[in-house]
Amino acid sequence: DGTTSVVLLAGEFLRKAKEMVEDGVAQQVIIKAYRMACALALQRLEELAIQPSVDTPQAMREMLLKCARTSLNSKLLSTHGVQWSKEGCAMETGGDFFGMMAVQAVQSLDSNRDLSLIGVKKVQGGSLAQYQSIVDAEWDIIYNKLDKCVQSGAKVILSKLAIGDLATQYFADRGLFCAGRVTDDDLKRVCKATGAQVLSTVSQVTSKMLGTCGNFQERQVGGERYNLFTGCPSAKTATIVLRGGAEQFIDEAERSLHDAIMIVKRGLEHHSVVAGGGAVEMEISKFIRERARTIKGKQQIVLNAYAKALEVIARQLADNGGYDSIEILNKLRFMHHKKDNEGIHFGVDMEKGGVCDTYQSFVWEPVLVKRNALSAATDAANLILSIDETVKNPESEQPGDNTPVGGRGRGTPQACCP
Repeated sequence: DGTTSVVLLAGEFLRKAKEMVEDGVAQQVIIKAYRMACALALQRLEELAIQPSVDTPQAMREMLLKCARTSLNSKLLSTHGVQWSKEGCAMETGGDFFGMMAVQAVQSLDSNRDLSLIGVKKVQGGSLAQYQSIVDAEWDIIYNKLDKCVQSGAKVILSKLAIGDLATQYFADRGLFCAGRVTDDDLKRVCKATGAQVLSTVSQVTSKMLGTCGNFQERQVGGERYNLFTGCPSAKTATIVLRGGAEQFIDEAERSLHDAIMIVKRGLEHHSVVAGGGAVEMEISKFIRERARTIKGKQQIVLNAYAKALEVIARQLADNGGYDSIEILNKLRFMHHKKDNEGIHFGVDMEKGGVCDTYQSFVWEPVLVKRNALSAATDAANLILSIDETVKNPESEQPGDNTPVGGRGRGTPQACCP
């Protein structure tokens, strides 16, 4: 979703700025030139934007899947996950499998695209949690509350708090299902999908407060049991269950899937895309270098440094793939300086270790993500550059030295030397 790009770009901008500051270039000159370079970069980015045909729902889904797959290609999930056909053949694997999962989850939301309505459950294995013991309360009060729940006509009852054995058996004898310790996020998604309301008391429960669904079932995944609501009339929510071995793997899978979901959301809001794999950064770098030749003074040096810093994306991609980043960068510079814009979309080929037309290879990224990454990285670098000086106390940084520093006022005895 652009967060890694922001960190890489901001760090490279600051590294180039440090070299210029040490050479005597004023910080304000660098900040002003960085802002100019960012404006040029955004201008060129809009010129490079391509709007694929999304006239049909299938075309829209294909475009979103390509963007999600690009986000997942550098993640751990790119080599995991398989969807099997009825014949036992692998239909989708890796980025395609999880990319389609992200696309379906985002497209299930309404026009507001509130990502909090997409739940992600992590299953590592283990045993079922035991219900808490029955609360210490009067029997008549308990049965009165339970009877009101039954009289309301509800068939499924969910509670944030634990439901004791007495209430569970009471509902089971009357054909009702109940579940306790339901998280607040899960309750909100169920309410959004079924039209139900969250109640703080059962004293006045009416049929208007109840939700509806076509089918309800309880299914066990690993060591956890999940309640599935399907056929909901207002289904604008989604729940994804990630199952894996180690806890660290599942956490990383959740972060990777979140990035893909954010990319899909941006793609739905803005249909314009650019070529990924470092192609757009290399083209913007060439554009800023050419514009720097028309500017006199120190700002020309700063613009060239900004353009050089943009190459960090392609260099990092090559390093991550285990390829020779120097050779790949030289090839990319050559391709992007060809006439008639023949190599305008060339980026890093992560499969073969060279360069390729990443747009033709369907390595796409939303323009909005790139725009935000460039602006955020430039603003972060300028914010740090605007700091003139920092003050720190070296004595307070010494480990284990908690001795207070004494003064030499009137009340302080002074040592006398014979």
